Amino acid sequence: METKTLERINELTSERAELFRRAGVGRAGDRTIMTRVHELDSELEELWELRRRERIGTMEGIDLVVETEYERIYGKDYRPLPVAEPDDHKKRVAA
Repeated sequence: METKTLERINELTSERAELFRRAGVGRAGDRTIMTRVHELDSELEELWELRRRERIGTMEGIDLVVETEYERIYGKDYRPLPVAEPDDHKKRVAA
């Protein structure tokens, strides 16, 4: 999973660099180039966030698939409710 994320980041970064190169040789006003650069920026932002989650090891396997699907359905602001650990539950019931 991590390798695929990094490969995609590298692909998009290369494409973005090429677009900037083209814009620098007389095509700076080309709206299609800038539109694509903005698309790439958005996708790269998402991929870097995914990569950070992969690196810290908070999600892997099915957890990552589920989290990605929830974000797709409910939006980027979605955050699951925290799961109470058994000890936390006992403390709350006793209080």
